[in-house]
Amino acid sequence: MRSNVFDGGRLVQFMRRQAAMHQQPALIAAGAVLGALLVISVLVAVFNPQGVPDLLGLYHTVFFLGGYVFASQVFGELHSPQRSYTYLTLPVSTAEKLVGSWLLVSLGYVVVYWVAAFLLYVVANLASNWPHDPQQMFNQDFWHSVVAFLVTQTIFFLGACYFRKNNFLKTLFALFVVVLVVGLYSGLLAWAVLNKDGNIDFGQGEGYEAGRVIEQIAKVFFRYVLGPFMLIVSYFRLKERQV
Repeated sequence: MRSNVFDGGRLVQFMRRQAAMHQQPALIAAGAVLGALLVISVLVAVFNPQGVPDLLGLYHTVFFLGGYVFASQVFGELHSPQRSYTYLTLPVSTAEKLVGSWLLVSLGYVVVYWVAAFLLYVVANLASNWPHDPQQMFNQDFWHSVVAFLVTQTIFFLGACYFRKNNFLKTLFALFVVVLVVGLYSGLLAWAVLNKDGNIDFGQGEGYEAGRVIEQIAKVFFRYVLGPFMLIVSYFRLKERQV
């Protein structure tokens, strides 16, 4: 019997179930991606030892792309006609399904990926015979990258919950449309409010102050509003399916 009261024990059991359900395809995909990264890392270490630190840029790119794809597939069972009934009738609340799924594709993914990436970087350093400190991976840019991923990943998490098929591509398209509309609206609004003599100068005067205010608002929205908002919308979408 399903209860609407959040229960930590049920949450853990649900996460174990979901991890087991996705284990085989996740291992296959991870093996292919990490295998390719291993080959690239060793080749760079052998033929261009000084370029080993540049591998971090590749690791971060794969980190974001792989995480977005992974998040886009998290509700595949919900959208499958053959398996959706079983998923919807699990003795787990909607909040537990949401939190459990998000933890797996966010914090769980971050830990597993960067442990594997760290091992790849150590192998590359050993193969290069060029002294690089593997701990340089975990600098300030690394933590900024992780925070940015945890926020933006919720967009694809919502897409996984909302779209039934081609979740990743549909989410990308929806994101492109939203960014385009918001950009056009913001540009027209800035032109209407600040334009006085045919141009807008954000480098001085009112334009500069407006630019600073817009920047601060954008930072607050990105860091503290976007992620929770996407998760709340995902909750209600999942609740709608649950009913």
